[in-house]
Amino acid sequence: MTENRNLTVGGLEVEAGEKKTGWLKLGTRPDGTPLGIPLVVINGAKPGPRLALIAGVHGDEYDCCEGLRRFLSDVDPSTLSGAIVATTQANPAAFESFSRHSPVDHLDLNRCFPGNPDGFLTERVADALVTHIVAGADYLLDMHSGGMTLGLMPFVGFDDSPGEFGEKSFKLAQSTGIETLYAAVPFKNVLRLVAAESGVPSILVEIGSEGRMREDLAEQARMTLAGVAQRLGMVPESEKWTVPYTENHTIVRAAKTGEFLQAPTGGFLLHRVALGQTVEAGEILGEIVDPFGEQLHEIRAPHGGLIGEMRTVPATRIGDWTYAVLPVAGSVPTGSDLQTLRNLP
Repeated sequence: MTENRNLTVGGLEVEAGEKKTGWLKLGTRPDGTPLGIPLVVINGAKPGPRLALIAGVHGDEYDCCEGLRRFLSDVDPSTLSGAIVATTQANPAAFESFSRHSPVDHLDLNRCFPGNPDGFLTERVADALVTHIVAGADYLLDMHSGGMTLGLMPFVGFDDSPGEFGEKSFKLAQSTGIETLYAAVPFKNVLRLVAAESGVPSILVEIGSEGRMREDLAEQARMTLAGVAQRLGMVPESEKWTVPYTENHTIVRAAKTGEFLQAPTGGFLLHRVALGQTVEAGEILGEIVDPFGEQLHEIRAPHGGLIGEMRTVPATRIGDWTYAVLPVAGSVPTGSDLQTLRNLP
């Protein structure tokens, strides 16, 4: 819990009841102009938890970046209990090039954690995020969208590891109010795994897709953050933050074969299903055709589940992600514990 005292984060000294913005400095570009990560620190007037919020790990994901910016603008430090440490654009080089990867070193930031302060630019970004934003947090929200090539239905990933840590992650996921919750242990080199190894409960929030910023989805991201902050006891309820609740959550899991079906050949992808649709094992999801319309490959569901994500760019290369068919474990009421999940089929 953050006591009612001054905070120093990334060189920003923030008194209780104060909000400050600044930069996590990375160095300079080749032309000598500064390069850094935007930083927002809100130190509440009252003691409470410290909440880390990171959006923009991938530079082509915008809905959560804007939703987070709006949420931070709404927070009044005089009524905040605890502290919020956040960035709305975690990956500046990738953001500039509206790309998933950095154009400087061609690395995916969410495969570079915990980073290296003496490494490539993306590794230095990872280190800065961990050192200044994740360190000292009581909770972390890692916020993403589908990027340029993927459509996705909103969902929240949580760590379903047995014990108190998994319980905190599950409760945090439920506090978002988003219906679909994705039970999965974080894998190597992603931000949430580093948080877990540091003892910081975290969730992955996925809202938005296709490299666009939709007003309704930015607002959903803002309201999601408001719901989490309210349920952590950090902000008071207010008319401007009328947070929707869901009575039940659909629990999905990653397939044993992996999250995505990958294209075995290049071509033009044509869909036979829609995002959020429930499919059966063997059902045709789409087909890849050549420039003359001849079928090169038919994509079928290897198992039943929800179409949680799908490629929305028709041009498809060998190995590209096409569909994520997420097996449905069942439905649980809001407020459930992990033991409830253990009892699902």
